[in-house]
Amino acid sequence: MKRKDYVILNSSLLHQKVDVEQLNKMIDDGKALELINECESFYYNQVEELINDMLSTKKRILFLAGPSSAGKTTSAKLIAQKLSEKGIKSQTLSLDDFLLPHDRRVILSNGQVDYESVFALDIPLIDTVIDDLIVKGSAQSPLFDMQLSERKTESENKVLGKNDILIVEGIHALNPLIIAEHNDIGYKVYLCPYDDLYFSGKRILTAQEIRMMRRCFRDCQMRAYTVEQSFASWQAVRKGEKQNIKPFKLNSDYFLNTSIKYEVMIYNTYFKPMLLEAPPTKQSALLISALDKCAKLEKNLVPDNSLLWEFMTK
Repeated sequence: MKRKDYVILNSSLLHQKVDVEQLNKMIDDGKALELINECESFYYNQVEELINDMLSTKKRILFLAGPSSAGKTTSAKLIAQKLSEKGIKSQTLSLDDFLLPHDRRVILSNGQVDYESVFALDIPLIDTVIDDLIVKGSAQSPLFDMQLSERKTESENKVLGKNDILIVEGIHALNPLIIAEHNDIGYKVYLCPYDDLYFSGKRILTAQEIRMMRRCFRDCQMRAYTVEQSFASWQAVRKGEKQNIKPFKLNSDYFLNTSIKYEVMIYNTYFKPMLLEAPPTKQSALLISALDKCAKLEKNLVPDNSLLWEFMTK
């Protein structure tokens, strides 16, 4: 949704109400694939719209930001794919590759490393790589090893033609420290799931809680976390988002709603058993109670190109 529309529809965009009973009925009526296609099209149509809007501005850099588990990686890849289909080449920079090693990051008052701050990034190097790509057409971009939490010795040679688009993706991609030198040629996108779930007229899940499930489901499958470990890290993540991401989102040119309405039906099938096996908490009880009100769907119904595969395995 373009910024001018967002200003007018601010409250409705931030509080989209999804009726779970209507979703359940579609599944009960044998219309699961119709529901899935509608939800996927909602996301894809927005991506097409933002690309067309960006191209109309003639800007060369697309800054793509959003909180944890919003779908930044998938969206960046999809935008690159859609640009290619229009005959436009692109290059993508992931800000995660510019992370500093632990021994060069800010230490909090509790003695822990600050993982959420923009100062966890090598900001001067980001500026250099972007400048080299825009001005010279090529740059050596770093690669970061998440497992070892250190920069790899090898780098990647990236090339950007004069008519190509540079996509810069990461949670801090709208931070003034990142975009200030390139603001005039930057198109800014903020993405996040916005839809809350309602049952019998009462809200049972907020968009933030659904995003938390995305993160936890991913962590348990792909990062060997336990449910407890993932939940424990969530508070720090949310605090970091409020301090480092939220203040800059209203500067965006486009707001991309990455809610996939049927995803809770997937979580009811595959994530709820993880919650039931974990030590009971008030948080897990809330999620289990909400998922109990949702129908179930199997992973094999999820399209191969769905954003949801960013958060789950086959």
